[in-house]
Amino acid sequence: MNRSRLALPLAVALLSACPSGDDDDVEPFACELGLVDPGGEWVAIDADGATSSELIFGFQGFLWVDAALRGDADTPERANVILRVTIDGFPPIGRTLTDVVFATDGERQSETLAIRLDNSEGPGRYAGLEAEIVVRATGMGREAVCAATVLLVDDDPCIDTDGGEPICPGGDDDDSAGDDDDSGVAL
Repeated sequence: MNRSRLALPLAVALLSACPSGDDDDVEPFACELGLVDPGGEWVAIDADGATSSELIFGFQGFLWVDAALRGDADTPERANVILRVTIDGFPPIGRTLTDVVFATDGERQSETLAIRLDNSEGPGRYAGLEAEIVVRATGMGREAVCAATVLLVDDDPCIDTDGGEPICPGGDDDDSAGDDDDSGVAL
């Protein structure tokens, strides 16, 4: 099949995926932004910005904060999420996450939404600042918009290893270099 035969079906598919602009077809659902603590428990973000969120420094040099959405029983099982993070003194950060899964246990809670930040100068540049997070979730003819403000903190000196044991300064081994990986490089 040549490319010109693929162009029309592809264009039709892309246009049909775009919103029609008719908001009467979309039913709202309630949502709130929160965090999932290290024990897996949901923590709602306070409206006054008193909730803090740990800056997570990854082993590949990524820096992010985790958030999650929670809604009622009318929340779709899957949704596309658009988020915007505003931190004073920095350009706004935008991210689109497709097909985010909302697990159910009476209320529906999204999988963790990793909000990546610029790491050109390390996590210290954000510590102590507030981040306003605005989220729009759409799926299965339903839509929700919610916002919250969190205080960014850098209390954990460890490096996240994507589900494995974190790498922390002053590891538990007998290595005199003070590292945790026997490479001889101190953290």
